[in-house]
Amino acid sequence: MDLKVSRGRFLITRMIGCGSFGEVYEGMKIDNGRHVAIKLERTSSSGPELLQREMRVYRRIDRSAVGLPKAYWMGVEGRYTMIIMELLGPNLEELLHHCGRCFSLKTLLSVAEQMVTRLQLLHHMGFIHRDIKPDNFAIGSGSHRDKIYLFDFGLSKFYMDPDTHQHIPYDDDKPHDAVGTARYCSRRSHLGIEQSRRDDLESVGYVLVYLHNGRLPWQGLKARNKRQKYDLISIKKHSIRTDKLFENLPRAFLHYMVCVQQIRFRETPDYSQLRQIFRALFFQKRYRRDFTFDWDLNEVDRAEKSKYLRKERGIPDPPEPKTEDKTEE
Repeated sequence: MDLKVSRGRFLITRMIGCGSFGEVYEGMKIDNGRHVAIKLERTSSSGPELLQREMRVYRRIDRSAVGLPKAYWMGVEGRYTMIIMELLGPNLEELLHHCGRCFSLKTLLSVAEQMVTRLQLLHHMGFIHRDIKPDNFAIGSGSHRDKIYLFDFGLSKFYMDPDTHQHIPYDDDKPHDAVGTARYCSRRSHLGIEQSRRDDLESVGYVLVYLHNGRLPWQGLKARNKRQKYDLISIKKHSIRTDKLFENLPRAFLHYMVCVQQIRFRETPDYSQLRQIFRALFFQKRYRRDFTFDWDLNEVDRAEKSKYLRKERGIPDPPEPKTEDKTEE
């Protein structure tokens, strides 16, 4: 695709993603050659206008913010609503596949600490994400490859009124279709309880189990339709004790999840304490802060490492995971 957008300032070069939200292209800023991501959504779409939701978030992101992509232009052009933003590297789902379907403990701890920090920043802006999953975290490009970015704010929502600074009210009568991706959403979300900051952090816990084990216990459940699938995931998720879910990981990860599940609906999480859980184990293991990850290894070393990790953890080579659809309230 060879198309100029935003009054000829940007050139679309190739598609890099598509879904129910619209399409994402790689592009280039014509005057300086900077590579960008261009996210498009048809203005005639009958969907929930996810890009309009995203724009609310990007308008509040400070240009100096670390780990949240910058938007260069937002608006409507022709038949499309679009956001032109910072181009990121591969997401964690792609990197997991690249690394043999499981991450080393060193990489996992570094990723976990950055995830908590990114959510703290988003929450400080007054938003909850509501679709935390490996696909929505990516590494930066170029000199920012050591940083984990949080993106895709199409389902993000104010939990704090931007004018009155009042927290949204508690509600336990929401639709039971999970907002976001059922595989990673919180237990309370399955029960129809309004999400708040604690739910984003609980989703991080499930993501970490997935990145360590290569799968979650409620993957692969057979169902006749999406409604039944959500119900089966909810039943399975609630039936597994938290200590059982985290039994293959160091106890620090269980400690994180227990702390998160004890957070009250309106309570401000202690992000520093949560980060320190992972940081303490990192230094206890005598890992070096060299900002290298499993995906930075050469192909041979990476393959050998993943083979060793799967054998050590008793993890069979899992099938390729299927991408799950988002749902909206």
